[in-house]
Amino acid sequence: MQKKIYEKLIVGDLGTNCYLIKGSTGYIIIDPGDRDILSKLNGKNISAILLTHCHDDHACGVQALREKFDCQLLMSEDELEFHNMGGSLSEFLGMEGFTLEPDIIVSSQKETLTIDGVAMEAYLLPGHTPGGLAFYYEGHLFCGDLIFKDSIGRTDFFGGDMAQMSASLRKVAELFPGETVVLPGHMEITELGKELKYNQILKEVMADDKLF
Repeated sequence: MQKKIYEKLIVGDLGTNCYLIKGSTGYIIIDPGDRDILSKLNGKNISAILLTHCHDDHACGVQALREKFDCQLLMSEDELEFHNMGGSLSEFLGMEGFTLEPDIIVSSQKETLTIDGVAMEAYLLPGHTPGGLAFYYEGHLFCGDLIFKDSIGRTDFFGGDMAQMSASLRKVAELFPGETVVLPGHMEITELGKELKYNQILKEVMADDKLF
């Protein structure tokens, strides 16, 4: 059984999974999707923010964290452009918009990063949004809204693309071993091998060659 290298918080009105990884000087936070995120941290210091994507329910806590902490923000170049086009969906959700000004921009399909002493890999996996990222660290894949237990991320929102989603799901199946722990943006944590075997939606999308 793999060691637990993260803490999980369920935040915001849509029940977003927000993850914390211990770094050298503080905690790395993934997808702080709550405007009241500071109240959820129990005094933890935040050293870096990683965004899988810019939707309001994953990124709306960024401003509060950056006002409180001297922390870096990382996201993909494509996702920053998407956000600047209105990709956060804040208006759609009836929420106030927010700005994102990243310090670290991922611009390639795969980048190896060291964030606050933590070595991980960032993968560009579009589909749910144009610049979605997943972060792979010690056998764990923090994948945002790409894969869920028994489902996959939606592509019917602004910026979603089913063909890109299908290609990204196939890439995940090719890149990572079955025992990879999948940490999605909502609902339960699962394992990649179990999803490849039992997730009927995932299997059907990956098998549909007409989408390529």
